[in-house]
Amino acid sequence: ERQETPGSLIKGTMPKDGYIGMLEQQLLINTTLDATLRDAVKADPRVSELVLEEQMLSPYIAEDLAFFGIETGSIDPTPGTTRFIEHIESSRDNPLHLLGLHYVRLGACNGNRFVARVVRKA
Repeated sequence: ERQETPGSLIKGTMPKDGYIGMLEQQLLINTTLDATLRDAVKADPRVSELVLEEQMLSPYIAEDLAFFGIETGSIDPTPGTTRFIEHIESSRDNPLHLLGLHYVRLGACNGNRFVARVVRKA
């Protein structure tokens, strides 16, 4: 929350284009994480007890982008997004690491309830 991007989101001062750009990058990251988690669920039944389909975020982010009229098939990753996607893909055979990423992502969703109220007002 102390960095510029999350700080402006929480304060409701992020410009619409910045918000859309952030969602675009989140879609790319979450699409990759969702796919690797689905593969982990298929490969290890223990993972299926911890990862539920409704916890996959890419469909929700795609809906948000559709609301703004964004064609999701034409999003280019930033260098940081590319590095994070590569990190996720390199962890494909490490379900514990993928679960860690998933856990952090779900924790962020809890805070997003607060952020959503601010964004709606902005």
